[in-house]
Amino acid sequence: KDILFLCQYFYQEYITSSLLPYQTARELVDNGMKVDVICGYPKEYHSGVGTAVPKIETVDGILIQRVSYFQLDRTNSLFRLLNYFSFIASCFLKLFQLRHYKLIYVYSNPPLLPILTVLANVLFKTRFVFVTYDIYPDIAIKTGVLSESSPISWLTDCINAQVFKRATKIIALSKEMKHYLIENKQVADHKVQVIPNWATEEESIVVSPHKKSDKITISYLGNMGIPQDFDKIEAIISDKRVQAMPIQFFFAGHGSRKDSLREFVSSNHLQNVTVYDYLKGEDYQSVLANSDYHLLSLKAELNGLAVPSKFYSYIHNGKPIIALVHEDCDIAENIEQLDLGYVIPKGDLEGAISVFQKMISQNTEHKVQQNKELFTKEVQLKKYVDLTLEILKGEENV
Repeated sequence: KDILFLCQYFYQEYITSSLLPYQTARELVDNGMKVDVICGYPKEYHSGVGTAVPKIETVDGILIQRVSYFQLDRTNSLFRLLNYFSFIASCFLKLFQLRHYKLIYVYSNPPLLPILTVLANVLFKTRFVFVTYDIYPDIAIKTGVLSESSPISWLTDCINAQVFKRATKIIALSKEMKHYLIENKQVADHKVQVIPNWATEEESIVVSPHKKSDKITISYLGNMGIPQDFDKIEAIISDKRVQAMPIQFFFAGHGSRKDSLREFVSSNHLQNVTVYDYLKGEDYQSVLANSDYHLLSLKAELNGLAVPSKFYSYIHNGKPIIALVHEDCDIAENIEQLDLGYVIPKGDLEGAISVFQKMISQNTEHKVQQNKELFTKEVQLKKYVDLTLEILKGEENV
């Protein structure tokens, strides 16, 4: 058999991380390769009423095998760990299946999953590509979720050392992530290929209605969690100078900071800030249509460890971006060089004030529509196809 995808989530419409492997796998099938998948059963995200997701099915030419595992309350850290370990344990039962494949794609979430491909490489000489969405345990340590001396940090480091050593290729989402792997994980330059993510949403035409307000609308649509710098976001939106500006902020999504943000807005009486739950369908499209800018955030200390995937969705939607990110990252470089919006380096308050003033006074027409083709899924998926064909050709020549 040709390719196996090993991941926790696959082909569930509400999770970006599931659609990326699915769209990659489908592109490989469309290019003549045979693709199978081992993934988790989507109980915690399945919203169908009176329907059940099959344990085994073929979708778009892809054979999908789903394993069951604990799916306890994800807001509880202990339960979340139990979910991860039970998923890994279920996948271990499939270990000997891995010997049938020429190449395996394995993803960094959950962080312990790649141990299966390491074992497959040791036992069966199976080649694998490691797709690095986030670098663990580094991101958990820098955000205070784990201590550097914790057993889980030690275990993840040990597994990663073998993953980086044995992987045929490692996919990094950005140049700064590649640099981090080379400098901090001693990964050889030639082993790392940069392939950014892409917007997983289908192309849609968003008709902007006549706005009821002359305010500039800035929306944040996505995860509101630890990696996003909500301390600085709260400092910015509550500043008296910002409050006096003709700006309306909308936040929508889920995450550990959503409720605290809602409480912060209420206790500070911020009349120009609205916080929604996760939006979809017409509600999402309405906020999208009324947005003049999208807000994006990643803590500066996480530069190189993760990439905010909403960047691609925002560009796909054709709206300019205001980014609170480290100035030395691909996203900041793209925004500034291609005129996709504004960058507020490290979330600096005075920098935000300056950007908002410029935004209000200049009424700039940014070049998002002209440059969005550079970030389409077709561009990135071709890189996966080319890489896979190159590895399979090398396998035939061995």
